[in-house]
Amino acid sequence: MTDYSAIFMIISMMGVSSRTLVSVMRRHRPAAPVAEQILDGLVWGALIAVGLIAFGARVTG
Repeated sequence: MTDYSAIFMIISMMGVSSRTLVSVMRRHRPAAPVAEQILDGLVWGALIAVGLIAFGARVTG
């Protein structure tokens, strides 16, 4: 069986690195619109939720 938690952790790390890259790029231009910030928050929250669920599933067996 595939180890899904490892896959989710990799996806989460990719999300963290891309988010950092985007925030660095945004420093050179005006602040993002509110809608874009909300969308980023939803994506970020989904990544964290998936990571926590995968971690919990691995810990509980």
